[in-house]
Amino acid sequence: MRESSPIRRPHGLYSVGVSGWYTLTSCHHSSSPHRAGARRGPLYDSSTRYIKAPAIAIQLLKEYKRWQAQKRLSMGDRWVDCDRLFTKPDGMPIHPDTIGCWFRDFIRAHDLPDISIHSLRHTNATLMINSGIPLTTIAARLGHADPTTTSKIYIHAIQSADAAAAEQLDLIFTNRTANIS
Repeated sequence: MRESSPIRRPHGLYSVGVSGWYTLTSCHHSSSPHRAGARRGPLYDSSTRYIKAPAIAIQLLKEYKRWQAQKRLSMGDRWVDCDRLFTKPDGMPIHPDTIGCWFRDFIRAHDLPDISIHSLRHTNATLMINSGIPLTTIAARLGHADPTTTSKIYIHAIQSADAAAAEQLDLIFTNRTANIS
């Protein structure tokens, strides 16, 4: 599981940066800096990109940040200042697998199909394809340098969307023909 940290940008754009482990930069505690472990930057330059986030996601992140700010105040000088959105209760970076474990526990607690958190990326891409969003936009949001990569991975969804488009055209032409006669 890789952690993403959205950073506010003008015009509702957010930076999506991906890093693999804890940050090597110091986390600032009231008395001394802590090193949280190794950090690997994005695998590709395209892994850090700016995307427009849905308003509901921004609302939820703002609520989370308010909760986190309250937690920070309650911790006082025990809070460890790091550059992470999701942290341990004391502000330290969480292990990359933590969010995946939380997700797995949520899935099991709610008797949902057993999927990994990475499957949500595929679900997101499939929903965008089925909504008629241009493949170039989907590729950019996924961090694919070439839309061909996206089309190869999601060919099943593209074929389903194509079938749905044919059905819609059939309905349009059938209604027009019915209205003409």
